[in-house]
Amino acid sequence: MNRTKAIAALTITLISSAATSTLSYAADLDYKSINGSACYPSHREDVGTVDRTTSLENKSERDVLVSCPIVRDRVTSSTNSGGSNPFGVEITINGKGKITACFLRTLTKFDSPVADSFASSNGSRISLSVPKTDNDGSHLLQCLVPPNGKILRYQYFETNPTDRFE
Repeated sequence: MNRTKAIAALTITLISSAATSTLSYAADLDYKSINGSACYPSHREDVGTVDRTTSLENKSERDVLVSCPIVRDRVTSSTNSGGSNPFGVEITINGKGKITACFLRTLTKFDSPVADSFASSNGSRISLSVPKTDNDGSHLLQCLVPPNGKILRYQYFETNPTDRFE
């Protein structure tokens, strides 16, 4: 798939999943904060267009699609009864006044979509949340970063306690 088709496909997906909600932080959630330099270009032709020294900065003259890894703790059925627990991400950005758009998708262990969230901003933060996750599933976070835009960090939460073996 060429770059133009990939960006068009992401744009359609982002627009079609535009329902979002604001993160609501609670004391019983486990938070992780990751530097934006952990994000990486989704297309190999964009590898040389970003600076990942202290954050992720798009040095090109066009939007760059990036993926940001999310390491998920082991969540058991007792900590995520029926897969109904929320999951959220807050991305700290500097889009230099231009729009940065991000997409969060939760997946089952078989890579079937469970829930999606999309948001964009020309400010300093983007918040995404999904109402439920799958116990054995994963999460996908992608952002379209404008020219000279930055992802400074991203923070995500999941139900606490996690990593409990039963």
